[in-house]
Amino acid sequence: MAPKDVDTTVAHTATVHGYWMGSKDHFTASWEAAERGDERLPERLRRLDLGTGFRAAGFIDVEVTDRPHWLACERSVWQEAVALDPGGDPALRSFHDEGVRSLEYSSAIRRVMASATAP
Repeated sequence: MAPKDVDTTVAHTATVHGYWMGSKDHFTASWEAAERGDERLPERLRRLDLGTGFRAAGFIDVEVTDRPHWLACERSVWQEAVALDPGGDPALRSFHDEGVRSLEYSSAIRRVMASATAP
């Protein structure tokens, strides 16, 4: 969960840095809440708005598009993780537990691809 003083409606410093360094095109794959404010999600994810962040950094031609097939593939991985028997293996236990946590809120998120161009 993000600290309360993190403003997710403004550009991340890495995005601003890329802009300052003269990068022309920017792309990122991420998650956004299917419905802003969904209490099942961590606060940072509830408030994340990639389009607003890119625009706040000064980018133009901002597009944020859903990638539902990416989310479907991700869910398949987590379902496999949950189905496995980790036995005494701590790495498999961690993978299993992450799958359980991820599937709890996977219906509340959307996978997105964001792109933007520097003016």
